[in-house]
Amino acid sequence: MKRNALSTFWKTSIKIKRLDRAGKSSPIWSEPQGGSIAAKNMTNENECKPEFAYPCLWVYKVLGRDMELLRSAVAEVLSGQTYSAMPSRSSKGGAYHCLNVEMTVGNEPDRLGFYEKLRRHPAVIMVL
Repeated sequence: MKRNALSTFWKTSIKIKRLDRAGKSSPIWSEPQGGSIAAKNMTNENECKPEFAYPCLWVYKVLGRDMELLRSAVAEVLSGQTYSAMPSRSSKGGAYHCLNVEMTVGNEPDRLGFYEKLRRHPAVIMVL
């Protein structure tokens, strides 16, 4: 799958229905107007962004087609940083691989910067 197809797959909203007492089905969740489920889940009950106490331990899940290329991409992007990279899951057919990258981030701009650099690397399909 190409990057856009995989992104579309992950962003697809799933609507689950439940039956009420009258036997009518109603959606448990539907995508909020003007936003995605990711945006909805990243806010708390006061509609604020979650707060993190920096420095903190952060884990990036880096997905790609070749484990060795993923490892070299992480090493390239995070050169000079202390991190650990552990293989996670691979797809059933072995076409996709996941690498858990754990590191301490000092502040939000650094955290988001590492995410963007990893995401833009040609060997990386997706970063979670």
